[in-house]
Amino acid sequence: MIDSRRGESHPREVKMIIKNREKVGNFHECRGFSMIELLVVMGVIGVLIAIIVPTYLEYKAKTHDFSALSDTNNLQKLANQVLLDGIEINFIHDPGDGRVIGDENDELGHYIPEIYTLSPLVSAKVEIYNYIVAGSQISSIWLWVYSQKGTNDSSGLNGKKTFQVYMDGLTGSSLNNF
Repeated sequence: MIDSRRGESHPREVKMIIKNREKVGNFHECRGFSMIELLVVMGVIGVLIAIIVPTYLEYKAKTHDFSALSDTNNLQKLANQVLLDGIEINFIHDPGDGRVIGDENDELGHYIPEIYTLSPLVSAKVEIYNYIVAGSQISSIWLWVYSQKGTNDSSGLNGKKTFQVYMDGLTGSSLNNF
């Protein structure tokens, strides 16, 4: 190196440059990770993912089931209120009819106001009967509620875990499967 003030080279600076070149040369001799080490790390990550992903998906499905269960409880209370009001009704709501239950005419031609709006991804089949035939009253409620992304169950509607409720409007007894 040449000193700009004196125009001469300093031996100490030249030695430092040579030492730095030797260090740079040593870095080229480092090879990094071997292929086996990388494969072992990738294998460990793969095993962790294989354990975590199914657990996470099951957790999400159970969350959707709890949403369906909440809707089942709310529907049970509201449908029971329809029976207590003494309205003559013959109402059926199928899962393909949308999220809004009610807001349509029943099979007897009576207008049924909106009873309930289901949570997203929840479907329900609702049957409410309350009418008099040949002097005897028929009064019952059937509810089948499931989440479209809930846990799988071959015995449920559309292969999903289904919460079922049957209520006898005359005796007040009910059967639940949840």
